[in-house]
Amino acid sequence: MVLDISQGGLQFISKEKFRKDTKLLLNISAPLFSKDRISVRARVARIKEAPGLKVYGIGVQFIEQESEQTKLKSLIDICHSKNRSEIPDNVHLDKAEKV
Repeated sequence: MVLDISQGGLQFISKEKFRKDTKLLLNISAPLFSKDRISVRARVARIKEAPGLKVYGIGVQFIEQESEQTKLKSLIDICHSKNRSEIPDNVHLDKAEKV
């Protein structure tokens, strides 16, 4: 689940604990806002364990990719024009894999 997204990165919930500085390939979609799927590289910047839940809050920083920047910027602009509380319900992290 995506908790927040910005031009610089995003925060999501994961059952997997990624190490800081791990490089990830993220597949992001927002079906209610856009038909586009976005694949973007990111670096794990912070990890926060949710006590007792066996899940982690993972904060990642996007690694610049010219080919996806326009789509990513459009998605972020749409998300931020809506109520920010709608982001977890409408922006999906379909996959986060180590690269």
